[in-house]
Amino acid sequence: MGEAWFLPGISLAYIEMNDTTDLLAALNHIPADIHCAQDYERLARKHIDPRALAYIDGGSGTESTLHANRAAFSACTILPRLLRDLSAGHTRLRLLGHTHPHPVMLAPVAFHKLAHPEGELASASGAAAMDTCMVCSTLSSVRLEDVAERAGAQKWFQLYFQPRREHTLDLVRRAERAGFTALVVTLDTSIQAPSIRARHTGFVMPPAIQPVNLAAYPAPAQVRLDRNQSIIFQGMMSEAPTWADLAWLLAHTTLPVVVRVCSTPRTPLSSAAREWLRWSSRTTAGAASMACRPALPPCRRSAVRWVRTIRCCSTAAFAAAPTSSRHSHWAPTQ
Repeated sequence: MGEAWFLPGISLAYIEMNDTTDLLAALNHIPADIHCAQDYERLARKHIDPRALAYIDGGSGTESTLHANRAAFSACTILPRLLRDLSAGHTRLRLLGHTHPHPVMLAPVAFHKLAHPEGELASASGAAAMDTCMVCSTLSSVRLEDVAERAGAQKWFQLYFQPRREHTLDLVRRAERAGFTALVVTLDTSIQAPSIRARHTGFVMPPAIQPVNLAAYPAPAQVRLDRNQSIIFQGMMSEAPTWADLAWLLAHTTLPVVVRVCSTPRTPLSSAAREWLRWSSRTTAGAASMACRPALPPCRRSAVRWVRTIRCCSTAAFAAAPTSSRHSHWAPTQ
């Protein structure tokens, strides 16, 4: 398919919906003025509808967590150690029993077809060409089985717990059959504050772009509340995952499970959780799903001595990209 996967394009579905005629089409080469990852953010403005770009680039609510996370990552520095013998130096990483050529992965982001006609297929081809592990989102705009065929040997599937366990288990079995080598379960996005930036632009998800992995599962029944019940606690949070859900998942898959947890190391752990939990990943997903969350603090060894922590540092574009929870996948941002 050439090299089209390197570059942002614009979904024809979105062009037709918004009658956009002044955007540039997808390219099949890398422009000469692309020198770093941040240059693609500049290029995206020429190829992606500004309303869709506001959705992709925006954080949750007023984006306070997004800005705090970017500041925290900017504060990370490299400590040079001089006069060392680097003749055997490398960037390889041993992770979950596999050797990766470098510690860079593609984070799970929903609805890639907003940025390119081929969606996650193009992203998977790019990841495979660069020997990079792609983490496919539950809310992919392409079937997870098709993404797996394009991705390289190492590919992970990001899982949202569904309201009914049989639907969650079906997603797990599909990922196993498709050849995904690990599950990345998200625990901290049961509620997602809308992106105010996207709402100000009038963004509406194009009808042609859907969470196709969930198409076979019926929408959950509407929660009916009494007058003295909270729309948050007894409503939106009534199906938030618990330790019991995590233990159930670990008992129903043979794949390694990477847990995307909240940004604090103080989450209390039961003995069962310590027994079952295999891997923990602290990421910047909160910037896209929850406002007013503190920036990621340095990981304290004493707080997580029972778990090997994966620090996944992503580019600003991935840090800013929004995700959606199981409560919003039936009705994407309106």
